[in-house]
Amino acid sequence: MKYFIGHLSFRLLCLALTIACFSLPVFSQKSEKAVQDTIKNKTSNEKYLQTSAVSTIRYSDLDKASASNLENALTGKASGLTILRKTGDEPGNSLSDIYIRGIGTYGQFRSPLFLVDDVERDISQMDIEEIESISIFKDGAANTRYGQRGANGTVFVTTKRGIIGKPEISLTAQYGFQQPTRLPDFLPSREYVSLYNKALQNDGLPVPSDEKYNPGIYDGTQNPYLFPDVDWYSSFLKNSTPQQQYKVSVRGGTEQVKYFVLFSFLGKDGLYKYTDINSGFNTNVNYNRYNIRSNIDAAVTKSLDVSLDLAGRIEDKNMPNSTSSDIFNVLSTIAPNAMPITYEDGKIAGTSQYRQNPYGMISHTGYRKDRNKVLQVKAQAKQKLDLAKEQPSVLRISHLSAPTHQFLPEVVNQFHIRYPHIKIKLMRQDALQISETAARQDADIYYSMMPDLQQISTLDVKKIQSDAF
Repeated sequence: MKYFIGHLSFRLLCLALTIACFSLPVFSQKSEKAVQDTIKNKTSNEKYLQTSAVSTIRYSDLDKASASNLENALTGKASGLTILRKTGDEPGNSLSDIYIRGIGTYGQFRSPLFLVDDVERDISQMDIEEIESISIFKDGAANTRYGQRGANGTVFVTTKRGIIGKPEISLTAQYGFQQPTRLPDFLPSREYVSLYNKALQNDGLPVPSDEKYNPGIYDGTQNPYLFPDVDWYSSFLKNSTPQQQYKVSVRGGTEQVKYFVLFSFLGKDGLYKYTDINSGFNTNVNYNRYNIRSNIDAAVTKSLDVSLDLAGRIEDKNMPNSTSSDIFNVLSTIAPNAMPITYEDGKIAGTSQYRQNPYGMISHTGYRKDRNKVLQVKAQAKQKLDLAKEQPSVLRISHLSAPTHQFLPEVVNQFHIRYPHIKIKLMRQDALQISETAARQDADIYYSMMPDLQQISTLDVKKIQSDAF
């Protein structure tokens, strides 16, 4: 079923009146505090004193979307906020570009400043359940405090904190399916060959007399290994794949101690087929993310408040040893009559022109496992210096520890590479890529790589004669 949305046109006659004012307003201390609270837009809804361009997105707005990625959940939620996705949504990869009021400069430094509770953080893999509100600072007045770092705007994320009252326990369980928004629809072999012949005639070239240039031979009655008709996208991509999310949070506290604790899990699978034909491992894209957050606020004395924020994340990703861009590039460039997926003897098909086969790229190049661990810590202490005043001065000491700890030495890339027996259909003598000897060798390679050093620390290669040959 398709829905069509029309366009409504409005004509507005606007009368612009510009008033130049050169006097500086004088605010009382109470009014100045109200303006600052309004600009931050953390909890207050009072905007009558706001003179800067700020949009606020509440948790209730984000929770309506079932997006597993915070950047996707922000799409369309605030005016002036543009989120561009130039590629697909591979599990575990956030490839969106975020701009506030368009692109403000040239080069690579075009993204806004991202802050989580006043500390610069990456927000792409945050769980939506962690967030109380998100403020979008758009103009110079709102970004004054951030100086040059706020030249492209600021995305200010405020996480949930404890409240005074009985513990509030929230449990969320979601299970669903995701599917491609749209896939290209390629021509079958019969129509492809017919149009290919017309293209040769338009260029003044003769149509070869080879049988494969006869469109009528691709009627399904001939040998499919000699005259294939392969829909590469539908042959290697599933129509849908499961996605699941589970979250539990506890929020409460007293006048002395307030707390918010969250545990969440996200699991997503890829769309590839032929990923479970190897014993002992799977080559499909699989992404599991574990998030934990603990925000604790304590009133040590009447004048001293301390807070400790901990945020951790573990990401486990499994994928074939061929990149998604390479796989989809091959799927999009192979002609439907170029070759079958496999030959009659079950060996991977190939030609001198099409030397890569999606079947081999997905299921016979091994797999890769990535693990990423992130720990973020923020400690803060507030000391009121003069309790006699209505608005006492506050001494704030924050960020006592490093704001972000990313355990790069713990990131392990595991490769299990299998070299199969690949049969190449030769068109020229020099087209042979894999020799019979090398093809019959089965190698298991494992190494640990330090991403910060980019050096191989362990290399162990064992050549084993495969029983499959």
